[in-house]
Amino acid sequence: MKPPPQPRLAPRDGALRIEMRGAPGIRFADVYHFLLKLTWPRFIGLMISGYLLVNLAFAGLYVMGGDVIANARAGSFADAFFLACRPWRPSAMAPCIPEPPTPTSW
Repeated sequence: MKPPPQPRLAPRDGALRIEMRGAPGIRFADVYHFLLKLTWPRFIGLMISGYLLVNLAFAGLYVMGGDVIANARAGSFADAFFLACRPWRPSAMAPCIPEPPTPTSW
C-alpha cells in the first residue's frame, strides 16, 4: 500500500503553508520587526537614548583612563562626554583629542 502524499510546502495556488510547532517563544527575537512596529516618536526616542547611552559609556571609559584627553580638564566628565559625542573627523576634534598611549602609560 502506498503512503498518503505529503502536503506541498507551496501549493499550486501560491499560498505558503508553514506551521511552527514546539518552538520556544523568544521575546524580541526579531529586532527588525520590533523596530518596524514602533511609532516614529518611540523609534526616534530609542535611537537618541541609544546614542546617549553609548556616548556616556565611552565618556566613562575616558574618565576612568585618567588624563587621556589633550587640552581637557583632568577628570572632567563633561569634556569626556562631549569628546565622545563628536564625529570622528579631524576638523571636529580640535582642540580636544585623545592622546596616543605612551610607553609609560601602560
